[in-house]
Amino acid sequence: SAGLQDSRILLQWTNKNEQGLLEYQLERSSDGIHFTTISRSAATGKSSYQYTDQNITAAGNLYYRVKLINNQGGFMYSSVVSVRLNATGPDFSVYPNPFIDAVTVRTTAEARGSLGIRIMDATGKLVREGSASVQAGTNFIPFGNLSSLTKGIYYLQTTINGKTTQSKLMKL
Repeated sequence: SAGLQDSRILLQWTNKNEQGLLEYQLERSSDGIHFTTISRSAATGKSSYQYTDQNITAAGNLYYRVKLINNQGGFMYSSVVSVRLNATGPDFSVYPNPFIDAVTVRTTAEARGSLGIRIMDATGKLVREGSASVQAGTNFIPFGNLSSLTKGIYYLQTTINGKTTQSKLMKL
C-alpha cells in the first residue's frame, strides 16, 4: 500500500511466506513502465515491511512495486500501486492493493465537497459506483462490499470537485 505521511509517501507491504526469499527491492517509476530500485531489504522473516519515500520532486503520478528475489536468483513482482501528486504533494491513493473485499481511498480535498467513486473492470465496464462527502484536507473513505467481484484487474476512478484520478487495482 502507499499513502501520505507528512508530505512523504509511506509504502508498506507484507508477505506471509518468506521461505526461499533472499530480499525485497522496492522500485519506483514516473511512467508505470520504467522502474528504478530505491530501496533493498533482506527477507528477515518478520513478514511486514515499510519504507518512506522522501525523494518526491515533481507533480504527476508515481508508481511503486516490490521485486521479490529468491535464493536461486529468480524473482517476481508485486502489484503496482500508484500515487497522484500535485504541486503540494500526494493527493490520492488506494489501499490495500491487491484487495479482497474492500479498499480505502485516501484523498486530499481543497474544499468541502462530494467524492464520486467508480470501479470499472479491465474492459471499462462499470461494476460498482458510490459517493461520499469529503472535508477540506485529507480524507480516508472506505469502499467495501467488493467480495463478489471476480479476481482480476480493475480501475478505481475518483472525481472530486471536477478533478478525476484513476488507479489500477488487482482483486484477489
